[in-house]
Amino acid sequence: WQSSSFSFLFTGLIIQKTNYRLFKETEKEAFRHVIMKHGFLSHFFSKPLNEHCKFTLHRMTRLLILGSSFKRVKKEGFIPAIKRYDGVFFRVTRKRNSDTNLPILILTEDLELIDSDKMIPYRNPKGEDWKKIQTLTTKNQLEILKKRNSNILKKIIDEKKVDEIFIAVGRKYRSTLPSLEDYNGKVILPKGGIGPTAKNLKAWLSSSEQSLK
Repeated sequence: WQSSSFSFLFTGLIIQKTNYRLFKETEKEAFRHVIMKHGFLSHFFSKPLNEHCKFTLHRMTRLLILGSSFKRVKKEGFIPAIKRYDGVFFRVTRKRNSDTNLPILILTEDLELIDSDKMIPYRNPKGEDWKKIQTLTTKNQLEILKKRNSNILKKIIDEKKVDEIFIAVGRKYRSTLPSLEDYNGKVILPKGGIGPTAKNLKAWLSSSEQSLK
């Protein structure tokens, strides 16, 4: 009897969880009738499964890191960084991102990681030379910035329990990002230039992986 009861229990849980989708209507009713007649699991069919089994579904948390762009919105005053920078990756992000809870960090030309919502003024990029790392004069300054950025990144990863990170930062600036060697989640660093990276970013933002993991 104990073995039969366990079998009914296990099968009943599966059926309740899958909403009987594996059975035809007549088979479902017949199976339900047998269980109800014999008194097994009658209470399982009268209440939702989550009232019997306490469990928590984990929502995947993702993080996006963008590098500053040459093209910027020349609007006076302060506006959010995600709206100030207007390069391809930023336009793709603004258009394709439907997850209002997606944390986004931006690596500025000063090599500082800032929140995408941080209000910043317009700064005129210095021609094509803006791509070159000219803000640093010593290796020590770079290490100080990397340590500060590492603390910012670690805090977000720990607080939000980030499972996956997408990095859309130019090659010249990638070396200034904090090390992710100790990060146990998934890191996506697309290969290729702006085109392939933008395509991957678009697909990533549109991905259904923002649903339950």
